[in-house]
Amino acid sequence: MQLKDVKVLTQMAVAQTMGHEYMTQNGYLTEIPAEKLADVGRDIADSAMLTEKFTKALSVIMARREIYADEFKPLYGDIMVTREEWGGYIERDYIDFADIMDDPVMNLEDGKDYSAIEHKFYKPKVSSKLFEEGKAIMVPMSYQRAALTEAFNSYDGMNAFLSKIRQKAHDTLKFALDRYAGILVECGIAISDKATKTAIHLLTEAKAEGIVAAETTSDDAEKLLNNKDFLLFVLRRMSQVRSNMLVPSLAYNNQNLAVQSDRNILYLNTWLSRAIQFGIYSATFNKDDVTIEYKEIPMWQASKAAAASETLFDYATSTTVSFAADTTNKLGIGTEPVKINNVIGFLFDYRAIGMCVFKEYATSNYTACGDFWNEFTHSLTNQLVDSTFPMVAFILD
Repeated sequence: MQLKDVKVLTQMAVAQTMGHEYMTQNGYLTEIPAEKLADVGRDIADSAMLTEKFTKALSVIMARREIYADEFKPLYGDIMVTREEWGGYIERDYIDFADIMDDPVMNLEDGKDYSAIEHKFYKPKVSSKLFEEGKAIMVPMSYQRAALTEAFNSYDGMNAFLSKIRQKAHDTLKFALDRYAGILVECGIAISDKATKTAIHLLTEAKAEGIVAAETTSDDAEKLLNNKDFLLFVLRRMSQVRSNMLVPSLAYNNQNLAVQSDRNILYLNTWLSRAIQFGIYSATFNKDDVTIEYKEIPMWQASKAAAASETLFDYATSTTVSFAADTTNKLGIGTEPVKINNVIGFLFDYRAIGMCVFKEYATSNYTACGDFWNEFTHSLTNQLVDSTFPMVAFILD
C-alpha cells in the first residue's frame, strides 16, 4: 500500500463544509486537490498474472472490527464498505462478454473437418486494476490531570467529561472520513462530465423537447426548480437512466467493459429534492407513480461562496464542485482547473465509488513534567473511484 499525504486536503474539506475557518484553511468554496484522495486504480498489464488469476482462487482478507459507536451521522454512509467487502476492491479483475459463434451441431456436414473449432484456444477477455493508495490521518487530544481534578468535585463527573472529549475526537475523525466520501462523489461528478462524457445536461434536453423556452439559460436555474413541468421531466430522465443501467452497455461508463447495474445510488442536491417534495409529491394524488428512490445531500463541496458572504447553502455554492489543476491528469478530467456549476444530482453504481477503514486504533502517552496525557486516534483508509462502472451527473445546463 502506498501512503498518501492528505492532511491539507482534509483541512480544506472540513472547512468548506462548515463554512468557516478550520486550522489553516478558509471556509469558503475553493479549488481542492481531489487527485490526492481518489484512487482511480493502476492497470495491470502482466498477461502471466492475468492467466494465473484464472487458475488460482483469489484470496480475500476476512476480518471486521467495529471500533466505536459515534454520534456524528455521516452523509455518505452508502459508500462505506467493510473490510470483507473491500477484499474485492483492492484488486479488480474485469471479465468481458465472450464471443458468440455458429453452433455446427444442428447442421453437421459429411466429411467436414471441425478440428479448427474444437481445439482452438478461446482466451477470456480480462483486464485488471490495482487500488493501492492508503491515506493515514490522526486526531490528537491532550488531558491535564491537575486541571481536571480541580474542575470536578467527583471522579464520575470527570470521567463523563473525558468521555465526551474522546467522543469528539472520534467524531472529528468520522467527520473527516465523511468529507473524504464527499470528495469521492465530487470526483465522480467531474469524471462523468469531463472524462467519460456521461453527464445529462437537463436544460439542454428540456429545451430540445420544448418543455422550457428556448431563451432559458442556467441563470434561470432557481426559477426552473419552481417549474412543475421541468421537475417532472427531471424525474423522468433520472428514472430512465436508472432503468437503462439494467442493460449491460457502455453508455454510462468509460467504455472499457459492458456493465449491468442493478444496484445503484442516487444523490440529489437539497435544492432539487425539496423542489420535488413540495412542488410535485405534495400536489400529486398518486405520487408513487412519480417517486424515485434517492438520498438528499445539502451541498457537494462547500456551504459558503466567499469569505465576505454571510449566506450559507445558497443554490450556486451548494451545486458547485471545483478542482485545482492537476498536471498528472489523474482523474482524466484534464490538467487545468475544473469548475462545474448547477450539479443537482448524481447516480452511480455501488461499485464505482467506495471507501474502507482498514485500521482504527488509539495510542497514548504520559508527559510527567507537564502532568498530562496525549491520546492519538489513528485511521488508515483506502478510497477508490472506478469509472468502469456507471456514473452519471445530472447538470442543470
